[in-house]
Amino acid sequence: MAGLRGDNMSESIGVELGGRGAFAIAVVVALFALSGCQSGYRDNAKLTTNSLRSGDFAQAQSHAGDGLKSCSDRDRLCCLLEAGRTSQLAGDIESSIALYDQADAITRPFLSDQAEAKISEAVTTTLVNQTMSEYRGTPAERIMLNSLQALNRMSMGDMAGARVDLNRSLVWQQVSAHRFAEEIDAEQRAAFAAAKGQSIDLGSGSRDPRLEQLTASVQDLHGYALFANPFATYLRAVFLLASSRDAGDMENARADLKQVMGMEPSMQSLAGADLLTLDDKLRGVNPPYTWILFLSGLAPYYDEFRLDIPIPVGRVNYVSAAFPVLKRNDALVEGFAAEAGGSSTQAALLSDMDRIVGEQYRLRLPGIIAQEVASSAIKAAAVWASSTYGSGNDSTAAAIIQIAGIIYQATSTAADLRVWHSMPKRIYALRLPTPDDGNITLKRPDGSALTTVYVKPSEGHLLTISLPSPESAAPSIMTADFPLSN
Repeated sequence: MAGLRGDNMSESIGVELGGRGAFAIAVVVALFALSGCQSGYRDNAKLTTNSLRSGDFAQAQSHAGDGLKSCSDRDRLCCLLEAGRTSQLAGDIESSIALYDQADAITRPFLSDQAEAKISEAVTTTLVNQTMSEYRGTPAERIMLNSLQALNRMSMGDMAGARVDLNRSLVWQQVSAHRFAEEIDAEQRAAFAAAKGQSIDLGSGSRDPRLEQLTASVQDLHGYALFANPFATYLRAVFLLASSRDAGDMENARADLKQVMGMEPSMQSLAGADLLTLDDKLRGVNPPYTWILFLSGLAPYYDEFRLDIPIPVGRVNYVSAAFPVLKRNDALVEGFAAEAGGSSTQAALLSDMDRIVGEQYRLRLPGIIAQEVASSAIKAAAVWASSTYGSGNDSTAAAIIQIAGIIYQATSTAADLRVWHSMPKRIYALRLPTPDDGNITLKRPDGSALTTVYVKPSEGHLLTISLPSPESAAPSIMTADFPLSN
């Protein structure tokens, strides 16, 4: 197994510098590493998530707002997403729109003309850790961002704005495969280039059987075709079906509904009924329907998995590394039913975010492993090289430099755990004729009441019911109205 040549590494870090100069460099590097540890972001994300699990939406909004105020530039997108979603759950729709708009301004350039991945940034993350990169969001998060913003705008009566967001979510689905592949390629190339420059063999570390724990966590999770999210596609279809009479919109809705039926078999009956309604509407038959979306639970998150990788560096046979491992939030209400007008309607599973997030994690995993193994080996090599500095000349300076290097290595070994914690875990859907009395009772799978909603009779509606935790006393409810005069 090829290892690192300690004498060449000593030359590469410039041991010709004087003791004070080398010490200063080591201290600066250590402090630089500390700035990328994400401790503030992680602590705030935990507070926000705990509030959501307890069903306290107002407190979650407060925590997310505090996190945004102290958020670093590189973590800002994550902070905006959490603040936008918690504001939405708390019923502060105007604030949620403003926060989502700021998040969209960060991601939108990557939709068309701006390069997705930066090699220079990938090299930096390899030399320090992956928390040093600017967070740009995953395809799943970008699609969800525009979909949830569309719900905001619909609830405020801004149908033109909702259409823009829904179309944007569709474009994200179309371009994500290519752009995500570019990002993965950049990460891997940077890792192997950095390792090759220091004569480090990444293969031995990347093949460590203990890393199978990372892939094992997502073995059963397979996403939908082409980075698609059936929720985003179905939401656009419902919007077009409920809000428009234009023949072109109806054909787009038809295509969307057929795509949903192909992606999620559970939606065959519901989307099939929507197709019949679409044909009726084209013939001038337009009875009022109410669609209900149920956003249940919380999406997966990352935990840190640390281990020693067998890569010989100088007289050190192992290097310490940290990797993100995907964890699932199992607490949720699995489905619901709606009772209205003396009849009951069961919901269908529309989208499983565990599947979507899990597949995207699995695709990124080889690049994550390569970068972290390279990063750990290079930092260990630097520490080893510093320990050989000044032997026989300035042993005190050498010891100080080595200590600073050890601090640098320890504090900069951190996995990138950034993710949109408050995204829903699963999304269910149903539709029913708008009841004459306007009363709709939603029930949990065990038959217990979830909530009762009143809608205006003789109109179309879209209700969005969010319940991040089964412990929540009451769900968050958003309503969009579609007068039949459209």
